Amino acid sequence: MTKEQEVQMLEQHAKAIEAQLEATRRRLEAVKKGQAAQQGAQPYYHPYGLPATYGYPPQPYVAPSPEEELASLEDYRRALDEEVKGVEARIEELKKNLGNKPQE
Repeated sequence: MTKEQEVQMLEQHAKAIEAQLEATRRRLEAVKKGQAAQQGAQPYYHPYGLPATYGYPPQPYVAPSPEEELASLEDYRRALDEEVKGVEARIEELKKNLGNKPQE
């Protein structure tokens, strides 16, 4: 992979991360404003035609509390911010290396 291709790939990766980060920020704001969608537990249906399983049934999904979801989203946002910074640093490094490339 050439440096130009790597720069292009990293820039695309950075854009994807920034889109994720923006979606996370919007969700975080919605949770802070109390507009979180209520997610109920999904019922468990036994698939038709398959043998019954023995043992304990699957645990039902329990939606996190707004406080837990808020903390989780803030952690996720911090992780995305760090990843964006790393990608941007690598892009700058590659651009500098491309600028210092000797002419053939």
